[in-house]
Amino acid sequence: MEETGKEQNCTVRKEPGCGSCTMGRYLNCRWDKNILNSFLTAASGLFIGTIILLAMIWLMTALYWPLILYIILIFAMFGYEIKFLCSHCPYYAGEGKTLKCLANNGMPKIFRYNPAPMTGGEKFMMKLLIAVFMVIFPAASSATVFWLTLLGHYGTIALAAVTGVIILILYAIAAFYQVLRTFFCKRCVNFSCPFNKVEKRFVDEYLMKNDVMRKAWEKSGYRMG
Repeated sequence: MEETGKEQNCTVRKEPGCGSCTMGRYLNCRWDKNILNSFLTAASGLFIGTIILLAMIWLMTALYWPLILYIILIFAMFGYEIKFLCSHCPYYAGEGKTLKCLANNGMPKIFRYNPAPMTGGEKFMMKLLIAVFMVIFPAASSATVFWLTLLGHYGTIALAAVTGVIILILYAIAAFYQVLRTFFCKRCVNFSCPFNKVEKRFVDEYLMKNDVMRKAWEKSGYRMG
């Protein structure tokens, strides 16, 4: 279902009528460059740290394919995420062929907007995505680099450097998680995301202001109130 003109939800509508609305106190319901920059800053540490670890593996073993695979997966991730997560988000209903949102800003809208909530299968796929990028790849890379350092007898300085990088990437993961939990997941208008923590009363109030999304949610079995 497409949203056009007055049917567009108030998140992407050019004249949303926010005058007497208080939802902005509780939700990130309008595009904000500062919020986007906060997300990108928090996310960058995790990806940069993992790339550094994979580059170390390349230097130690001459095996470059793990790094190449990771970079390919990063690009593939956007298509994956757009399909299973972003296509259900109110921001995705905006005009244009690229996404204007608070996270994947600028990504091509290669799938049709779906105002209905995510299915169980789509939620599972998103949990798998998070596991791959926030747990599996960083953990495997950290363990491999640490083991190669010990095995190769690179010395105390190298061991300290590797340990420092691993500590930094753990900090980056923790920081990203904390930023998401505190400033995004509790305020995100993509309510059916498996990590969304918006209170139901705010979900209901938002849906009452946006008929297309509300009807799609009710058709999927959602109950207001």
